[in-house]
Amino acid sequence: MPATEELQRVERLLERVLQKLESLEELLSRLVKDPTYTVALELTTALSLPAYKAIRAAEKVVSALRGGRSTDPIERAILEVLVAQGDDISISELTRRVRALRGTASRRIVSARLKSMESRGLVELRRVGNAVRVYLKKGS
Repeated sequence: MPATEELQRVERLLERVLQKLESLEELLSRLVKDPTYTVALELTTALSLPAYKAIRAAEKVVSALRGGRSTDPIERAILEVLVAQGDDISISELTRRVRALRGTASRRIVSARLKSMESRGLVELRRVGNAVRVYLKKGS
């Protein structure tokens, strides 16, 4: 194969590689702006969730947030934990997980936000013995 043909072949390969890189850059720029993937990344890193579970949970959280139901960061973190880790959780355990996600959270504030969320129909609080268990309402 003469050198000019080899050079043309390499140029074509480089052009294809550049096109693929450009399409990857475009895709990544869209994902960075997508709130689902932002939430999924938070859940994956803070709660050690597998990526596929984090993405599913993030989709549910983002759809609940899009409904205008909650913009408070603590309520958002509560929703993220309940969707990602499952409901039927005590307020103390929920507070620990919200703290792991946000860095700070007090049981008093989490409890107050839960009461507000219960009045809006997002969660259900049930007393089981001495503990209060938190359940995510279906459709939330």
